[in-house]
Amino acid sequence: MRYFRKWNPQPVPSWEDTPTSSKSPGLSTPAAAMSEADSAAIAKGMLDSSSAMDEKPVDDGSGKLEVWRVEDFKLAPWPKEKYGQFYGGDCYVMLYTYLVGGKESYLIYFWQGRESTQDEIGASALLAKEMDDKLNDAAVQVRVVMGKEPKHMRNLFKGHLVIHSGGKASGFKNKSAEDSYDEDGVCLFHVKGTQPGNTYGVQVPETASSLNSGDSFVLLTPTDVYLWVGNGCSAEESHAAEEISKMVLDHGGVSGRTVSTVEEGSEPEAFWDALGGMGEYPKLSEAEEVSQEPRLFQVSNATGKLAVTPVCNFDQSDLCADDVMLLDTVSSVFVWVGPQANETERSEVCTSTRPQPGHTPYSAEQSMNVAQQYINTASDGRSPDTPVLQVAAGNEPPLFTQHFRGWDPLLTDKNTFVDPYQAKLAAAKEEEAKMEAKYAEAPGTITLDDLPAPPANGAAASGGGGGSTASRDITPPSAGMTVPYAELKGYGTEVDGVDPSCREQYLDDKEFVEVFGMSKADFAKQPKWKQVSAKKAKELF
Repeated sequence: MRYFRKWNPQPVPSWEDTPTSSKSPGLSTPAAAMSEADSAAIAKGMLDSSSAMDEKPVDDGSGKLEVWRVEDFKLAPWPKEKYGQFYGGDCYVMLYTYLVGGKESYLIYFWQGRESTQDEIGASALLAKEMDDKLNDAAVQVRVVMGKEPKHMRNLFKGHLVIHSGGKASGFKNKSAEDSYDEDGVCLFHVKGTQPGNTYGVQVPETASSLNSGDSFVLLTPTDVYLWVGNGCSAEESHAAEEISKMVLDHGGVSGRTVSTVEEGSEPEAFWDALGGMGEYPKLSEAEEVSQEPRLFQVSNATGKLAVTPVCNFDQSDLCADDVMLLDTVSSVFVWVGPQANETERSEVCTSTRPQPGHTPYSAEQSMNVAQQYINTASDGRSPDTPVLQVAAGNEPPLFTQHFRGWDPLLTDKNTFVDPYQAKLAAAKEEEAKMEAKYAEAPGTITLDDLPAPPANGAAASGGGGGSTASRDITPPSAGMTVPYAELKGYGTEVDGVDPSCREQYLDDKEFVEVFGMSKADFAKQPKWKQVSAKKAKELF
């Protein structure tokens, strides 16, 4: 800092100023020795911490902005009329040029959609680097993940930012991949935020369960645009919804739509028809007090000590599968339990959690958990009986998901780790089962019940009594003997001098090609199971 004139340190949430015990300064404590005092001190530190960092934009966003989309490992110019409209399955590179003391300066944002492929993500970073190289390394590169857009980037679009589902096909590994866009004419956008700088829309499933009273939504149909205003919607969200409704008026190449503002509780029938009918969603009456901005905390003992960390500008991707998360909405406190969260993290935070079989039960002192102490320590007038709701990953109720913009109900499954070996083994077993089923369903499949009974007393049929190849004179195919297909075909058919185990080999070369579509030499190169399958299909097995 001594080398910078007028250095102004940025305010950072500090845990070190809040003592937790005589043995443990800061917001962490040995997980095994968690006491009521420790839990209370951590809870107080959570309440004292800043919910968001003081982010200072580079400028007012009045510079020059250029946008490209990553398509087939190249940058394709994005139409200016679509600036601010991105697709969650794509990646974009943005070049922002602005003046500092009369000199041009540059920012390169490379935005990566939640549904974009690893190929596209890697390409966006490489293309941003190439752009910086052309500017003689004069630019600042900023990687932006969907849902984590910095304030300055959002300001560039002046509140006109909306994320659509789908996107351009990757085209790297899978050349046959197709573009994916919502083209049925019905789209629903969730508009959420607490101030003009962080309010924008994300497309969600067009069902009634996606709605919630605390936010605004924009419903697009082939003929209309509905601006739905929830009872608890903020002025910023309502204004952003108005801007988004104008942006999507001509979405899908359809013109002539009109915008209608719909207050919660006064929806026309056409509104519910577009959503597949009325349904349940989190509601808030006009008399209820709207909760303040929700806050998210991560609870982890990865370092051997239980630590609680605030998550700024959070979204769904911040829910860590290895830990327990605490979401405070003032009216309720949610405890989200990740699928890989360990027993200590569960027991310290979740009042209702009980040890799993094989685990050591935790003590009564440990059950005085962080969640309840957090409520007890709060000085915002909330009741000590504020409900604590435990939520399991993958089974989140609408009361929880409404606090996350553009909630993806399939994200947990998408992010679940799958052992590559186990996946290959499962795929092999599935293929084997399909093959067995295919053989069983093939025409003329012979079972043990179909075979003739063996001769009585073990005596072989010596007087021409059929069934035993040992009792007949066999002429090998190599001897040049040929038999027409019409005489050879048929399940159980016996022809004098023909070995029934290789009847196909007695066809002449021309007729063999007509029957099997290949020469005898090519047929011999086929795997055994393919040969058997082909012979069954031609009734030569």
